[in-house]
Amino acid sequence: MRIKIEIDDKSIEKIVDMFRNTVGSSMNMEKQPEPEKESTPEAGNTEHEEPQEEIRHYTFTEVRTILTDKSREGYTDQVKALVKKYGSGKLSDVKQENYADLVLEAQFVCRPPFTREEVAKRIEELKTEGYSDELPGLLDHHYATSAEDLKEDYFASFMRDAWRLDHAGC
Repeated sequence: MRIKIEIDDKSIEKIVDMFRNTVGSSMNMEKQPEPEKESTPEAGNTEHEEPQEEIRHYTFTEVRTILTDKSREGYTDQVKALVKKYGSGKLSDVKQENYADLVLEAQFVCRPPFTREEVAKRIEELKTEGYSDELPGLLDHHYATSAEDLKEDYFASFMRDAWRLDHAGC
């Protein structure tokens, strides 16, 4: 089962460029081939493509760069709240084992707000991907029974948790 995260190509390119600039030649990212895009019958739908996810271990510098960029994009309050959630309010106090969760959460919180239509579409995808049994608990966790009664304040965390549901084994 897979959960699709909709990220446009421009955002993916920006993130990849940011990592290349941050890491530089020390990790030889420029020398690594780009992952091949999956060819599917649905290739006509180029609206959004799902990035291939792997377990990622971030360095302090990478996390700082990601959060700095998010702050520059206008999400300073959200960045501060996330850093406080994972530490005492200073990035240097965030434990390294929490870097991946912090970055993941920033991807869902530090972005334009999800719409009710996106949430409803995600719920339908979860149903078709075999997560019908887990869906009531996921919605209940966000004080809802359906997309219609899910409060907008919970859209980002619901979408994050929906992603985690499908990527629990990663």
